[in-house]
Amino acid sequence: MQSNQSLDVTLIVFSKDRPMQLTAYLESLLYYTTIQHDQIYVICTKTDEYQSCLELDFTDVNFVYEEDYGSFSNALNSVVGLANDLIWFAVDDFVWFNSFGTYCINILNAENDAVGFSLRLGTSITDYDDSWNVSLNPRIVKMNWLNKPRHFGYPFELSQSVYRKDLVTEIIDKFKNRIRIPNDLEAIGVSYVIENYRNRPYLLFMNEPPLGACVDINRTQDLYQNRVQGGEDLNIESLLQLYNNGKRIDWRNYSGLVAPDCFIGTDKLKIK
Repeated sequence: MQSNQSLDVTLIVFSKDRPMQLTAYLESLLYYTTIQHDQIYVICTKTDEYQSCLELDFTDVNFVYEEDYGSFSNALNSVVGLANDLIWFAVDDFVWFNSFGTYCINILNAENDAVGFSLRLGTSITDYDDSWNVSLNPRIVKMNWLNKPRHFGYPFELSQSVYRKDLVTEIIDKFKNRIRIPNDLEAIGVSYVIENYRNRPYLLFMNEPPLGACVDINRTQDLYQNRVQGGEDLNIESLLQLYNNGKRIDWRNYSGLVAPDCFIGTDKLKIK
């Protein structure tokens, strides 16, 4: 892991009823990256597992409970108001497996025609083409997202990407009454960026395989039918029971994985 350099970013993690997955996310994040604990805000639902276990395990991380603000939208608005100039979004079912010096995120400040910096994209993901890269920095891919396939044509997402605070605030201010859950923010945000930010047609990401991936084994809501690659034994209730029995996801089992996709399901999943 590289030494930390000045980083004007706030990390906002979305979590609901998944303490086992959030634990794996935070532990792998803090192991593989140089983010500081106090730069992390977890917007989550208030349960015993979060208050009695996670807050004690991650004492310097900021836990923001939706119930204390009356709604997810209010909690989000409050945290974004406190945030630095760059906002890093994440979800709790992401696992890190490659090292990342987070100071690289600052490159976004110098790339005015880039809408964001993706920490989930990488050169080993299916459909990626080296000819897309117009970056002069050998460590960074700068890619035009317009008319690109699948993940590469999706310019606003929450699983692991960084955006300017001005953009995030603009979206929230315009659509606050429609943002009930994180999925709403992503769905509204991606449509808004595609329609209004074609003047920033580039995405940045590291010129290497993905830094991590989503372990999409369950979901916490039914308003959006996100793909799930796990069975009943990996649903929210089953993992919560395992968590309360002391079981944890072995995030080290993913070390060095060269992922072909942003979502890896049960591949290499190990609970111990």
